[in-house]
Amino acid sequence: MEQQKIEVHLNEGQKELVIRHGDALELQEQRIVEITGTIAAPAEFLAKRREGIDAKKSHVLFSYNKMYIVFNVNEDSYYQTIIRGNTAVNPDLLKFGINNDKKTFTKNELKQFLKMNRAFFKDIDSNLKIVTNLEKFSASVQTQIDDHKDDRGNKKNNTEIKVDSNLDLSFVLQMPIFLGQPNSTFQVEICFDVRDNAITIWLESPELQESILKQTVELIDKFVEPFKSEFVVIEQ
Repeated sequence: MEQQKIEVHLNEGQKELVIRHGDALELQEQRIVEITGTIAAPAEFLAKRREGIDAKKSHVLFSYNKMYIVFNVNEDSYYQTIIRGNTAVNPDLLKFGINNDKKTFTKNELKQFLKMNRAFFKDIDSNLKIVTNLEKFSASVQTQIDDHKDDRGNKKNNTEIKVDSNLDLSFVLQMPIFLGQPNSTFQVEICFDVRDNAITIWLESPELQESILKQTVELIDKFVEPFKSEFVVIEQ
């Protein structure tokens, strides 16, 4: 067979030439890589893939309010890599509905819930104590209604409601606030009110609220720090 001479001219800056023939597999499109993980995910990705990342074509976005870090690699390419890190609240903590005005309990509901979640108490004795106090919980509801009607059809209703209890209705929880983080310890208060002549209970914790705000800032600062010396870092 007569050999044919083929001349190939590469474009300026082109460093690779691929010749395909015969039964070669079909070319596949590149994939856009998007990964979402805990707040540490972008920094962990950087630590393991640093040699292949061009800092001049990558950047980091973060937000304290929305609690995230986003690492964009090859920002000028359609097939860029995006690594998202979120400060996800521990689902076990969310079940308690602390500082959530839409989450309420009856006395029996809360007693059963705390009994079944004693693993998150600082110690078992404190769980037994709060469950016992809820069993003994007695609230007196005194309602006085003064109805007054005059000859012109006007009506006046005055309602006075008083709830009395001398039991200690607070306890201490110990659990991670955010996924992937160590345990935090904070006090929780059992609050109650009378609505439609029935006791409504909810949970509040100023300590938890303060810890969430503090830990959010600490975590984002910690995992943004590895990027600051080389990458563009932008707060949103």
